[in-house]
Amino acid sequence: MTKKIFRKTAIAIAIALVGVSTSGALAAGAENKGNDDVRVENIGTYKRGSVTVFKKGAENDEAAKTGDPKDKKPLQGITFKIEKIKDIDLTKVKGWKDVAKLTAADVKPERLDTEKAESAVTNYEGKAKFGRLPLGAYLVTETSIGKQFVKSKAEPFIVTIPRPKADNMPLGTPEKIDGWEYDVVAYPKNVLSEQTQFSKKAVAVDGLEKKTEVEQTGVVKSDKAGAKVTWELAYDIPDLAEYTELTLVDTLPAGATHVTESLVLDSVMLLRSDYERTEADGKVTFKFTSSGLAKLKAGMKLTAKIETTHVDATGNVDNSGELTINGNKFTSKDSVYFQKFEVTKQDATSQQRLAGAKFDIYDDVNRNKKLDSADRKIGSFVTPKGGVKEMNVYLGRGDSESVYRTILLKETEAPAGYLLPSDAVTVVELAAMGEPATAKVAIDNYKPLVPGLPLTGASGIVAMSAIGVGLLGLGAFAVRQSRKARQGVED
Repeated sequence: MTKKIFRKTAIAIAIALVGVSTSGALAAGAENKGNDDVRVENIGTYKRGSVTVFKKGAENDEAAKTGDPKDKKPLQGITFKIEKIKDIDLTKVKGWKDVAKLTAADVKPERLDTEKAESAVTNYEGKAKFGRLPLGAYLVTETSIGKQFVKSKAEPFIVTIPRPKADNMPLGTPEKIDGWEYDVVAYPKNVLSEQTQFSKKAVAVDGLEKKTEVEQTGVVKSDKAGAKVTWELAYDIPDLAEYTELTLVDTLPAGATHVTESLVLDSVMLLRSDYERTEADGKVTFKFTSSGLAKLKAGMKLTAKIETTHVDATGNVDNSGELTINGNKFTSKDSVYFQKFEVTKQDATSQQRLAGAKFDIYDDVNRNKKLDSADRKIGSFVTPKGGVKEMNVYLGRGDSESVYRTILLKETEAPAGYLLPSDAVTVVELAAMGEPATAKVAIDNYKPLVPGLPLTGASGIVAMSAIGVGLLGLGAFAVRQSRKARQGVED
């Protein structure tokens, strides 16, 4: 549209010059035809004019060239600057000739000598108006796209005040006193760019007893060291005319300790000079410097990874991220979940707490509450002195309402002096928003029926069975011997 404006202006200028040179209706001194200092008739020397810019956005390059600009989307917040070009007097023929000589290559701020610059920002209608402008030629430049997602700025263009009407009579005709427009309207367009998505999610977890994917269940290896979670902030750089601002903010979860971070742009690590890093009030902020902004190109992928440590975590651990580009703010959040469980090992009769029981912990993968080949071993433990063992379980990431887990405790060795249960698997149900915060289970063990039997576990059960069988055999032998004795007496 800006090129069209420039072409229309040039055509109008040519018409004006033809009208001035052929109408014979010049100002006083008309006998000096061809004199550049001759005044152009009917221009109000002391009148003021205005330039109104309507900024519209088109979906693509073709749409920008066709159709009524009034039908396009208005763009708010675009900044335009207008500058008066020096030494061009449009009340005289020479001024119009000077404007007509300007080529597209000349329509640049650095190529023209200008003055009296002022700026205006488009409103909700996409409108920016410059009023009370004296006669002259003006350079209009789009200086900022503001918050708009547009691919390129409009090219600079020139407008004149006044501007010849397209349907005017030959200029200078005394009867044609309305041959000029003093309030000029322009419709420079932009091609819109698509907004891209910003995402924040947990991508890795460490510090568990077994290697675990971030969506899986695991057991925290050490309560003192805690678990480490790696969070990723990702953003595809949009196709914009300019990149004036890019800021990433990571809000650390409550109680978390920040460990490390890295910023990568298309697989290349950014330099520390490419951004300013600050940390305060639980937030880590990365603000791109001019060198960092200069590296941004449409389609590049920006990735920030931040590792946090979570000691004694329980319930939901939320991590939110925020990205601001050219004043546009985007947010994203992800969560991981922990829940503790407590096992009390006790005598079935006296409830005396028992140490030394050994357990393997399995993730009930199919959630069928029974141990099978699909279940994954995620840890193990031994009940300590006092018989109570507390552990922390990482439940995974996702929506709190969908994060329900079942773990299976398989007792592999009973406490000394006790029998291993025939069904040695205990089901523990856990949930992301579980109440209470610690799931508690009590598991009983029985002593052997024969006092003082120094055997435990499955071997104890086998021994008891063997002793039972032996006792039955001895009883049968005694009965037979008694019968033989009675038969001998009778004989």
